Amino acid sequence: MVWLCLGIGLTGCGQAAPPQPTEHRQASWPEAPLEKSYAYFKRRYIENGERVPSQTFGGVVSEGQAYAMLMAVWMNDRTQFEQVWTWTAANMMTSKSFLPAWHWGERDDKSTGILKPENATDADEDMAFAMALAAKQWQHERYTQIAQEMIRDLWKHHVIEADGRYFLSPGAYFLEHAQRYNAPEIILNPSYFAPAAYRVFAELDPEHPWPALITEGYRQLEACSALTPYKLPPDWCAYNLQTHQYQWALSFGDDRKPFGYEAFRVFYRLTLDEALTQSGGTGAARTYLRGHPGLLSIYQRHKRLPEKVLPDGSLTPSDSTGFLQAALLAQQQVLSPNRQAGEALYNTLLGHAFKPHGVWFHDDNYYRQATIWLHLKAISLLLARQEQAIQAQPPKKNQK
Repeated sequence: MVWLCLGIGLTGCGQAAPPQPTEHRQASWPEAPLEKSYAYFKRRYIENGERVPSQTFGGVVSEGQAYAMLMAVWMNDRTQFEQVWTWTAANMMTSKSFLPAWHWGERDDKSTGILKPENATDADEDMAFAMALAAKQWQHERYTQIAQEMIRDLWKHHVIEADGRYFLSPGAYFLEHAQRYNAPEIILNPSYFAPAAYRVFAELDPEHPWPALITEGYRQLEACSALTPYKLPPDWCAYNLQTHQYQWALSFGDDRKPFGYEAFRVFYRLTLDEALTQSGGTGAARTYLRGHPGLLSIYQRHKRLPEKVLPDGSLTPSDSTGFLQAALLAQQQVLSPNRQAGEALYNTLLGHAFKPHGVWFHDDNYYRQATIWLHLKAISLLLARQEQAIQAQPPKKNQK
């Protein structure tokens, strides 16, 4: 199985290494900041050990729960994983599918429950991915069953077939949004494209063509990135069902076009895909990242990374607080994986803003901390697999 190496253990690339208490060993980069950040994340953002309150929407959204589950499984923290999942299953699941509702919180009558029953695709696929990894890592048959049900419902509710292609819908809300505006389009969010997860899903759900969704997803990512001067993926784009072209969403305004708070996650997801496939430089993830150096160009030219890159190529005056830095760091490690060089770049981009208690920049929301953490974890997996591959090579014979 190609996805075994996405678990926490890399011993034999499939046999989980025994948990090591962090206080008894000296962690290297990026493992040291990952451990410290995770410990702080649990204290600061996971309320009662079971739910991640949203600082943006209030209540709890499925995205925060999914991030907490992914972080827990990658830190081999089974207790935390089970606490978050148990609360999610009890409070956010509906009778319609094995996918969580998007938003839970306090109602007008002061009772608590599901506020928005529709699903959020990115959270759904991250949660299913976390469940699949947990099932393999902890040899948990029930988790395998849950993961399979979630994966099948992901395809049923979030994958659209049109014009002989597969599209990942961001969710029912966005299909209805396009219909309200009489827009003949399928709205797309490039940062929802999760090829590493789909490779895992394909093994647990062979009935659906997940490999075809990967192929189409990379094509869509290229096409949407071509809409911008720096060839960076936008937060949102669309496929026009009449012209059969990729374009800006007709039903969205300019505020959905920048490379910003959503699109930067493309770099994490592609780094994870490269860590999984170990393409040796020929894989789709590395090909895309090599062909889209816009973020590095901006950094080299302006000596800063903005909060957003606008669709006309201009930069916002405010600087990014970790999001774009994490994306650039991940991209450079895919193109030239090297632990020492990666740590040096990390110190320049992010390390200076990492507080002693385990937070990057500000602790005002879980999203910043979780997404930076996930970029670093993808890098950690990438480096570990590369180093293992080097160690597995037979020694070179002396040349006479």
